[in-house]
Amino acid sequence: MENPGTREAKIAYLTINENFHLGIARICLNKYLEQYCRHSFWRSHTYIFFFDRYYSGVDSSGQKTSPRQHIEIAKAIEDRDEKKAKDFMKQHIRTTFEQLFVKL
Repeated sequence: MENPGTREAKIAYLTINENFHLGIARICLNKYLEQYCRHSFWRSHTYIFFFDRYYSGVDSSGQKTSPRQHIEIAKAIEDRDEKKAKDFMKQHIRTTFEQLFVKL
């Protein structure tokens, strides 16, 4: 992403990120998980998009963690490695939480 702080870059990242997470929820064939994910994204986008640094594409140390973590998760799912997929997802949740709330 050339300039991750632009409106267009944020919208592109938001769309890709949401599609990734909803895609995983969808392939789980769990309608409650998918509904929860949709609701979570809907509720959080306004705050995160306009008021937070989360969609700048970098964490507090300047590293782009989410795309790398998404690749690791997708590869583990593709390889049908449940343990790795679970571990990568847990780490992704921790990283996301830290990026969103550690500054509070």
